[in-house]
Amino acid sequence: MSFTNRVLICFQWLLLVNFLTANTATRRVCNIDEDVCEEVKVDPNAPPTLGQKLLQKQTEFYHLNKPSYSEESAAQSIKIYNPNDVAYDYYWFDSHQKKGIYKGKLRPKRMTATNSYIGHVFYFTRVGTQEEVHRITVIKHENSYILPPTEEAKQSEFYTQLIERRTFYDDYFKRKGVPWLSSYARPPPILFMYNKEKTDPIGTIYSISSEHGFWHCIPDASADVDDQMEQCQDEGTITVDIESISNEPRLFAIEGLISKTEAKLIKQIARPKLHRSGTGQASDANYADDTRTSQTAWIGFREHVIIDTIYKRTADILQIDEHILKRNAEHMQTVFYKTGEEYKAHHDFADNGRDLASRYITILFYLTDQEDEYAGGETWLPKARDGKGIKVHPGKGNAVMFYNLLEDGNGDDLTLHEAVRVKKGEKWLANFWIWDPYKTHKA
Repeated sequence: MSFTNRVLICFQWLLLVNFLTANTATRRVCNIDEDVCEEVKVDPNAPPTLGQKLLQKQTEFYHLNKPSYSEESAAQSIKIYNPNDVAYDYYWFDSHQKKGIYKGKLRPKRMTATNSYIGHVFYFTRVGTQEEVHRITVIKHENSYILPPTEEAKQSEFYTQLIERRTFYDDYFKRKGVPWLSSYARPPPILFMYNKEKTDPIGTIYSISSEHGFWHCIPDASADVDDQMEQCQDEGTITVDIESISNEPRLFAIEGLISKTEAKLIKQIARPKLHRSGTGQASDANYADDTRTSQTAWIGFREHVIIDTIYKRTADILQIDEHILKRNAEHMQTVFYKTGEEYKAHHDFADNGRDLASRYITILFYLTDQEDEYAGGETWLPKARDGKGIKVHPGKGNAVMFYNLLEDGNGDDLTLHEAVRVKKGEKWLANFWIWDPYKTHKA
């Protein structure tokens, strides 16, 4: 047999192998209503799923082919405790501008949490003055900082508990290799979690049905609710697919979660309520922080029958009882970004220093499309994909969801995310934050 014929036979064999592989590819599909998962054959001619398109863009468009940061340059979540009986104003020192940037108040026997970087400096002054009394510098693998206590403070129960926490934090880091970021010794979440054991591969689809159909028009608000639903809401059960696009962190894409009409109504209600977005804890929120430059409005489920439907549908999707979701979720936050606006890297989980409650689930509803692929406005998780990151904008009517907590109750550091600066046009987004085991924050 000639060399040419041998090459031809090898080539034909490769084509056959590729054909057989393509035609025997499967995807794990889980019917949540029936609690059944199976491997389903994939039609090689079928269009890609939303998740597949998003993941394909990571390498082909964003070129995220290698880790985007080192441990020394990565953001880390820190907590700062005030054991004393006086309040302080605290500042981050901007080494470029050579001045302090006001971050908020640190009240007596309280704590604050933020994201920072190795080498960053925070200093503390007496309230209303520029008299610096304390200063800390962020160091690698140190996530807990206690301001110097007075002799009186050292005798307090609060300070004794801080020392106990330090021991717990150190032990957890030795065992797990990651810092404990949640409230001290909080238990595992009690609400439902998709892929809790991380046994389902990326690409798994969870299929969920809901009786809360889509709205195709905005009804006459003067009519009773039944008439509004008959006039403008689609009848019958809908099916929504949740697709896993990352296991670390647990991140999911959801196609077709809200209709164009529903997106229009959210913006319509939100627009007259918009105000500068804040950062930090609610009681001392900072509304002039350059890390977040968007505008925000809050919408409760009682404000419109369509908004109530979105709450109910979301409860079905998350496998959480409707009444628990309405009790544990903050009001729907609607955020508007103009060209040039952004929200820099942050976590959504919380430790208010007083109880065990935390934001557990973040679900982001995208209300607008990008003007083009270069318009910005994506949600960017830089620590996902082994540090290569995931950058997503699923498009109008679609959603992205992630769990802020790990299965043991710790905050998932890999959920660090930012709203990328909008380079062209504008961006509208709405989200729910669902707390576990209960909600303490009021929106």
